Amino acid sequence: MSKAIFVTDGDAIAVKAVLAATKVLHLGCIILSGGNPSVCTYEDLHKAILHSKHDTTVVMFDDAGTTSEGPGEQLMKRLVEEGQIQVLGALAVSSANRSGDWTRLMCPLTVTETLCPTGSIKKESKSLMTTEYTGIQSTS
Repeated sequence: MSKAIFVTDGDAIAVKAVLAATKVLHLGCIILSGGNPSVCTYEDLHKAILHSKHDTTVVMFDDAGTTSEGPGEQLMKRLVEEGQIQVLGALAVSSANRSGDWTRLMCPLTVTETLCPTGSIKKESKSLMTTEYTGIQSTS
C-alpha cells in the first residue's frame, strides 16, 4: 500500500519548501496537486501516488483560501475514502498569508521544533505565548 503525507498549502512558496525538505528526507513529492488552488484530476493524482518510486510520498494540496470545502480538500477526502493509500499524517502550513494573521492550532510546532500547545504561531514562527509542555519550553 502506498504511504502518503498530505501537505496544505500548495502555493509556490510551499512547493519550494516542501521540495527542499523531501529531498533532504529522501521522500517522494507530488506537486501535481499543488497550485493555488489544486487543479489536477483525482485520477491523475491517484495514479501518481500509486506509481511513486518512494515508500512515502508527500502530496501537496491547496484550496486558494476558500471557506467551504475546496478542490484540495475534495481530493484529500476522496483519496482517504478510496482506501488504497495509507495516510501517515497531514501538515497544514500557511506559507503566503497576505494578511499576516496568525492561525490557531491545537498543538503548533515552530520551525525551531518547540511546542506551543495552547498558543498560536505567527508567520515568523514565533509563539504568541510562553508555554511549558512535557519538558519542552516554547518561547516568544
